[in-house]
Amino acid sequence: MLSILLGTYSFIVHSFLETSSVLIENFLIVLLRTVQKYIVVNILIEIVLVANFQKESLLQ
Repeated sequence: MLSILLGTYSFIVHSFLETSSVLIENFLIVLLRTVQKYIVVNILIEIVLVANFQKESLLQ
């Protein structure tokens, strides 16, 4: 009886850990993608600002 309980308990814990690790992994992937998009957008804004600044300094 005790071994059945322990087996069930370890199975539940194991499946919970697997599920939560998958969830954490997915969360991290989404987080990384969001950060990547943010960085790319910032770089693009920076390029536009630098280009505008250079254009204005050429016009002067």
